[in-house]
Amino acid sequence: MENDYESAKFNAEKATEIDSESGDAYYIIGMISEKENKPGKAIEYYKKAIEIYPISTEVYINLAKLYIKQQQYKEASDKLNYVLTKLAPNNKEAKNLLILCENKLRKKN
Repeated sequence: MENDYESAKFNAEKATEIDSESGDAYYIIGMISEKENKPGKAIEYYKKAIEIYPISTEVYINLAKLYIKQQQYKEASDKLNYVLTKLAPNNKEAKNLLILCENKLRKKN
């Protein structure tokens, strides 16, 4: 399994060398970085994917989930609100995650 990730990451990195505007490649590297337990790198790559392709609901939601894992509920909430107001107002996953974030933020305060 690890070799599969290494191969996919290698290919995605090569894709970014060929086309630095390949949002899919950055997204793939972000997912692999997350699987490798490198959340900082994953966040960086997810943000780059969003920068290139700002209408990808999937990338925003994965970034929000990673923020939630990092207990960065405000950041996750911001991404989820964006999904629900600009991209996919009826996205159930984003709605449920946003409720989770709001509950966690209320408990903090």
